[in-house]
Amino acid sequence: MRKHDTGEDKPFVCSVCGRRCACAANLTEHMRSHTGERPYPCRICGKAFAQTSTRYTHEKVHFDLSPHVCSQCGASFKWANLLRRHVILKHTDERPFTCAECGKPFKLRANLRIHVRQVHSEEYAYFCPDCPAQFKLHSGLKKHKRVVHDHARPYRCSVCDRQFSQSANLRTHMRTHTGERPFQCPVCGLTFSHSGTVKSHMRCHMDTVSLTSPVSTVLVE
Repeated sequence: MRKHDTGEDKPFVCSVCGRRCACAANLTEHMRSHTGERPYPCRICGKAFAQTSTRYTHEKVHFDLSPHVCSQCGASFKWANLLRRHVILKHTDERPFTCAECGKPFKLRANLRIHVRQVHSEEYAYFCPDCPAQFKLHSGLKKHKRVVHDHARPYRCSVCDRQFSQSANLRTHMRTHTGERPFQCPVCGLTFSHSGTVKSHMRCHMDTVSLTSPVSTVLVE
Protein backbone atom coordinates (compact mmCIF):
# COMPACT_ATOMS: atom_id res chain seq x y z
CA MET A 1 0.00 0.00 0.00
CA ARG A 2 1.31 3.45 -0.91
CA LYS A 3 2.19 5.65 2.06
CA HIS A 4 1.00 9.25 2.22
CA ASP A 5 2.29 12.35 4.01
CA THR A 6 5.19 10.50 5.66
CA GLY A 7 7.82 11.04 2.97
CA GLU A 8 8.58 7.31 3.00
CA ASP A 9 7.56 7.03 -0.65
CA LYS A 10 10.34 9.54 -1.42
CA PRO A 11 13.21 8.49 0.82
CA PHE A 12 16.03 10.14 -1.17
CA VAL A 13 16.57 13.73 0.03
CA CYS A 14 18.64 16.46 -1.63
CA SER A 15 21.32 17.68 0.79
CA VAL A 16 21.21 21.16 -0.75
CA CYS A 17 17.54 22.17 -0.95
CA GLY A 18 15.73 19.31 0.84
CA ARG A 19 13.74 18.12 -2.17
CA ARG A 20 12.65 14.48 -1.85
CA CYS A 21 12.93 11.94 -4.67
CA ALA A 22 11.44 8.50 -5.12
CA CYS A 23 14.65 6.81 -6.28
CA ALA A 24 18.39 7.38 -6.34
CA ALA A 25 18.40 7.99 -10.09
CA ASN A 26 15.93 10.88 -9.72
CA LEU A 27 18.05 12.38 -6.94
CA THR A 28 21.18 12.11 -9.09
CA GLU A 29 19.38 13.88 -11.93
CA HIS A 30 18.05 16.56 -9.59
CA MET A 31 21.53 17.25 -8.13
CA ARG A 32 22.68 18.39 -11.55
CA SER A 33 20.49 21.48 -11.11
CA HIS A 34 22.84 22.45 -8.27
CA THR A 35 26.17 21.32 -9.71
CA GLY A 36 25.58 22.41 -13.31
CA GLU A 37 26.72 19.01 -14.57
CA ARG A 38 25.57 18.24 -18.14
CA PRO A 39 26.68 14.71 -19.04
CA TYR A 40 24.54 14.23 -22.16
CA PRO A 41 25.93 16.00 -25.26
CA CYS A 42 23.91 16.45 -28.44
CA ARG A 43 25.01 13.81 -30.92
CA ILE A 44 24.98 16.38 -33.71
CA CYS A 45 26.34 19.70 -32.39
CA GLY A 46 27.83 18.70 -29.04
CA LYS A 47 25.71 20.99 -26.85
CA ALA A 48 25.43 19.36 -23.42
CA PHE A 49 22.32 18.68 -21.33
CA ALA A 50 21.54 17.50 -17.82
CA GLN A 51 18.82 15.05 -18.93
CA THR A 52 18.49 12.66 -21.84
CA SER A 53 14.92 13.84 -22.44
CA THR A 54 16.12 17.44 -22.84
CA ARG A 55 18.80 16.29 -25.24
CA TYR A 56 16.21 14.42 -27.30
CA THR A 57 14.01 17.53 -27.51
CA HIS A 58 17.01 19.63 -28.56
CA GLU A 59 18.16 17.20 -31.25
CA LYS A 60 14.84 17.71 -33.04
CA VAL A 61 16.02 21.27 -33.75
CA HIS A 62 18.49 19.91 -36.26
CA PHE A 63 15.82 18.22 -38.35
CA ASP A 64 12.38 19.77 -37.82
CA LEU A 65 10.89 22.64 -39.79
CA SER A 66 9.16 25.62 -38.16
CA PRO A 67 5.46 25.04 -38.90
CA HIS A 68 4.04 27.28 -36.17
CA VAL A 69 3.70 30.80 -37.58
CA CYS A 70 2.65 33.95 -35.72
CA SER A 71 -0.39 35.48 -37.44
CA GLN A 72 0.63 38.98 -36.33
CA CYS A 73 4.28 39.27 -37.36
CA GLY A 74 5.11 36.12 -39.33
CA ALA A 75 7.72 34.77 -36.92
CA SER A 76 7.94 30.97 -37.12
CA PHE A 77 8.65 28.41 -34.42
CA LYS A 78 9.39 24.70 -34.23
CA TRP A 79 6.97 24.10 -31.35
CA ALA A 80 3.52 25.44 -30.53
CA ASN A 81 4.48 26.34 -26.97
CA LEU A 82 7.21 28.67 -28.27
CA LEU A 83 4.66 30.38 -30.50
CA ARG A 84 2.31 30.85 -27.54
CA ARG A 85 5.13 32.33 -25.47
CA HIS A 86 6.07 34.65 -28.32
CA VAL A 87 2.50 35.96 -28.66
CA ILE A 88 2.26 36.61 -24.92
CA LEU A 89 5.59 38.43 -24.74
CA LYS A 90 5.45 40.41 -27.99
CA HIS A 91 1.80 40.98 -28.84
CA THR A 92 -0.13 41.28 -25.56
CA ASP A 93 -0.01 43.73 -22.66
CA GLU A 94 -1.82 41.54 -20.14
CA ARG A 95 0.15 40.70 -17.00
CA PRO A 96 -2.00 38.22 -15.05
CA PHE A 97 0.67 36.94 -12.64
CA THR A 98 1.27 39.25 -9.67
CA CYS A 99 3.93 38.97 -6.99
CA ALA A 100 2.31 38.51 -3.57
CA GLU A 101 5.26 40.23 -1.89
CA CYS A 102 5.56 43.49 -3.86
CA GLY A 103 2.67 43.51 -6.35
CA LYS A 104 4.83 43.56 -9.48
CA PRO A 105 2.93 41.96 -12.41
CA PHE A 106 4.33 39.56 -15.00
CA LYS A 107 3.19 38.13 -18.31
CA LEU A 108 4.48 34.63 -17.58
CA ARG A 109 4.23 32.51 -14.44
CA ALA A 110 7.84 31.42 -15.00
CA ASN A 111 9.01 35.04 -14.86
CA LEU A 112 7.12 35.52 -11.59
CA ARG A 113 8.84 32.46 -10.10
CA ILE A 114 12.24 33.82 -11.15
CA HIS A 115 11.42 37.23 -9.66
CA VAL A 116 10.37 35.75 -6.32
CA ARG A 117 13.47 33.58 -6.11
CA GLN A 118 15.83 36.38 -7.13
CA VAL A 119 14.33 39.32 -5.22
CA HIS A 120 12.44 37.96 -2.22
CA SER A 121 14.13 34.66 -1.40
CA GLU A 122 17.25 34.33 0.74
CA GLU A 123 17.95 30.78 -0.49
CA TYR A 124 21.14 30.18 -2.46
CA ALA A 125 20.55 26.71 -3.85
CA TYR A 126 23.15 26.66 -6.64
CA PHE A 127 26.82 26.22 -5.76
CA CYS A 128 29.83 26.55 -8.04
CA PRO A 129 31.90 23.33 -7.91
CA ASP A 130 35.09 25.27 -8.64
CA CYS A 131 34.89 28.13 -6.10
CA PRO A 132 32.81 29.27 -3.09
CA ALA A 133 30.37 31.30 -5.21
CA GLN A 134 26.65 30.68 -4.57
CA PHE A 135 23.60 31.72 -6.60
CA LYS A 136 19.85 31.95 -6.25
CA LEU A 137 19.22 30.97 -9.87
CA HIS A 138 20.69 28.24 -12.05
CA SER A 139 21.15 30.83 -14.80
CA GLY A 140 23.42 32.79 -12.46
CA LEU A 141 25.58 29.72 -11.89
CA LYS A 142 25.79 29.06 -15.63
CA LYS A 143 26.81 32.64 -16.35
CA HIS A 144 29.41 32.58 -13.56
CA LYS A 145 31.01 29.36 -14.82
CA ARG A 146 31.07 30.59 -18.41
CA VAL A 147 32.64 33.97 -17.58
CA VAL A 148 34.86 33.20 -14.59
CA HIS A 149 36.03 29.61 -15.05
CA ASP A 150 35.61 28.81 -18.75
CA HIS A 151 36.63 32.29 -19.95
CA ALA A 152 34.19 31.77 -22.81
CA ARG A 153 33.42 34.64 -25.19
CA PRO A 154 30.67 33.29 -27.45
CA TYR A 155 29.26 36.67 -28.54
CA ARG A 156 31.18 38.06 -31.53
CA CYS A 157 30.86 41.52 -33.09
CA SER A 158 29.87 41.21 -36.75
CA VAL A 159 31.82 44.37 -37.61
CA CYS A 160 35.21 44.06 -35.92
CA ASP A 161 35.14 40.44 -34.65
CA ARG A 162 35.69 41.46 -31.03
CA GLN A 163 34.30 38.80 -28.68
CA PHE A 164 32.36 39.13 -25.43
CA SER A 165 31.31 36.84 -22.59
CA GLN A 166 27.81 38.34 -22.33
CA SER A 167 25.24 39.39 -24.93
CA ALA A 168 24.58 42.65 -23.06
CA ASN A 169 28.24 43.63 -23.44
CA LEU A 170 28.04 42.96 -27.17
CA ARG A 171 24.93 45.15 -27.48
CA THR A 172 26.72 47.97 -25.67
CA HIS A 173 29.81 47.55 -27.87
CA MET A 174 27.76 47.67 -31.08
CA ARG A 175 26.88 51.29 -30.30
CA THR A 176 30.50 52.21 -31.05
CA HIS A 177 29.79 51.15 -34.63
CA THR A 178 26.20 52.38 -35.02
CA GLY A 179 26.56 55.67 -33.15
CA GLU A 180 23.37 54.89 -31.25
CA ARG A 181 22.92 57.01 -28.10
CA PRO A 182 19.72 55.70 -26.45
CA PHE A 183 20.20 57.21 -22.98
CA GLN A 184 19.02 60.80 -22.57
CA CYS A 185 19.61 63.25 -19.76
CA PRO A 186 16.14 64.34 -18.58
CA VAL A 187 17.46 67.78 -17.58
CA CYS A 188 19.35 69.03 -20.66
CA GLY A 189 18.46 66.43 -23.30
CA LEU A 190 22.06 65.37 -24.01
CA THR A 191 22.25 61.74 -25.17
CA PHE A 192 24.75 58.99 -24.34
CA SER A 193 25.56 55.47 -25.49
CA HIS A 194 25.90 54.06 -21.94
CA SER A 195 23.57 54.32 -18.97
CA GLY A 196 26.56 54.72 -16.64
CA THR A 197 27.77 57.74 -18.62
CA VAL A 198 24.48 59.58 -18.30
CA LYS A 199 24.44 58.89 -14.57
CA SER A 200 27.93 60.40 -14.28
CA HIS A 201 26.82 63.34 -16.41
CA MET A 202 23.88 63.98 -14.08
CA ARG A 203 26.31 65.16 -11.40
CA CYS A 204 26.73 68.43 -13.28
CA HIS A 205 23.01 69.05 -12.73
CA MET A 206 23.02 68.35 -9.00
CA ASP A 207 22.16 71.94 -8.06
CA THR A 208 19.31 71.95 -10.55
CA VAL A 209 18.08 68.54 -9.52
CA SER A 210 18.03 69.46 -5.84
CA LEU A 211 15.58 72.27 -6.63
CA THR A 212 13.26 70.13 -8.71
CA SER A 213 11.77 66.62 -8.61
CA PRO A 214 13.99 63.50 -8.51
CA VAL A 215 15.52 62.57 -11.86
CA SER A 216 16.00 59.10 -13.34
CA THR A 217 17.65 57.89 -16.52
CA VAL A 218 15.29 58.05 -19.50
CA LEU A 219 15.55 55.87 -22.59
CA VAL A 220 15.05 57.60 -25.91
CA GLU A 221 12.21 55.92 -27.76
